[in-house]
Amino acid sequence: MAHKKTNWYSRLSADKQQLIESIFDDFIHSLDEALETFEILKDRKKPSQLLFCHIVNNFDSFIANLYRERVLNDKKLITKLLEKKYKEASPFTIKKLLKINDKGLDKWIMDTAREYLDTESRPHHKKLIDLWASIEAPDRYVTLNTGLLKKNPAGEEARQTPQYKTNTEGIFGHADILYKKRNAITHNRNKHQNKVIQKLNKDYGINIQERSILIKSGSNKTAFRFYADLALEIANTLDVSVVIKDDLSALRSLEAVDRRVNELVDARWQNFLQKGLVEFCFSDYTSIAPDREASTHRRDIGKLVARGVIKKKKKVGAKWIYEVV
Repeated sequence: MAHKKTNWYSRLSADKQQLIESIFDDFIHSLDEALETFEILKDRKKPSQLLFCHIVNNFDSFIANLYRERVLNDKKLITKLLEKKYKEASPFTIKKLLKINDKGLDKWIMDTAREYLDTESRPHHKKLIDLWASIEAPDRYVTLNTGLLKKNPAGEEARQTPQYKTNTEGIFGHADILYKKRNAITHNRNKHQNKVIQKLNKDYGINIQERSILIKSGSNKTAFRFYADLALEIANTLDVSVVIKDDLSALRSLEAVDRRVNELVDARWQNFLQKGLVEFCFSDYTSIAPDREASTHRRDIGKLVARGVIKKKKKVGAKWIYEVV
C-alpha cells in the first residue's frame, strides 16, 4: 500500500518530480541489464562476482543521487549540511567572500551543497540511513534467504537476542554486509580485502575462510530482490508514478528473473523471425544483435530448443543447422 506523499515530494515542481523519477528509471534500467545476464552466468565465479558488484554499485549511485536531490530541495537540510561542512572550518577568507559576492549567495549555497554531496565519502549503509530518515520511510527488515523486506523481524523477543543485535536482518546492516562483500571482491588479493573480511566477522559474525569471496547466482538474485524491494519501499513512501511502482513490484517478485529473461529471449526471437529464415545457423542468429555477448545468444538458442520453438536439423562441419518448428 502506498504511503501518503511527503510534504517534500508533493511540493516539488513537475520538472523536479520528473527528475526524481528519472533517477528511479535509471536504476530500473540497471536492474533490467542485470536480469539479462543471470541465466548466462549461472555459478561461474568471476562473472558472478562482477554482476554482484554491478548490482551493488548501481544501488549505491541510486541512493546517492536521490539523497542529493532530497537535500538540494530542502532549505533545512541544506543548512544542516553546510553547518556540518563548516563546523571546524577556518573563518571565511576574503577570496571566498568575493567568490560568494560574484556568484550571488543563493547560487553559492546550492553549488557548495551540491559539490559537498558529490564529493563526500560516506559508507554505503550510511547513505541509505540518511535517505531513509530524510523521507521518513517506515522501519523494515530483510528476509535473509530471499532478500525481500518485511515489517518485523521475528517478534519482540528476537530483538533481545545476541543474534538480532548483529543487525543482519536490519536493512542498514544487510546493506553494509553486501557493500563490504563488494569491497572484498574489488580489492581481491590485497591487504584491504583482509581488513574487510575481518570487519565482516567483527561487526556481523560472518566468518569467511577463503581469501576470495564466492558469489553465486543465488546470492546475486537475493541481492537483486533486496535492492529492488528497497527501491519499491522508497517509491511507495514518496508516492511516485504508478508505472515506476509497478516496474519495481514486478522486478522484486520471486519469478521476475526467469520471466524477464524469457521476455528478452522472445523479443530477440521475434526480431530474428523478420529475416524470414526457416533454417539458420548460430552466426545467422547472432547477426540480430552482434554487439551482445555470444553467451547471450547461446542461452537464447538453448531456451528456444527446450521450449520446442526450434530444433536441430543437421550438423555441417562444426556448426549445427536449426529449423523453425
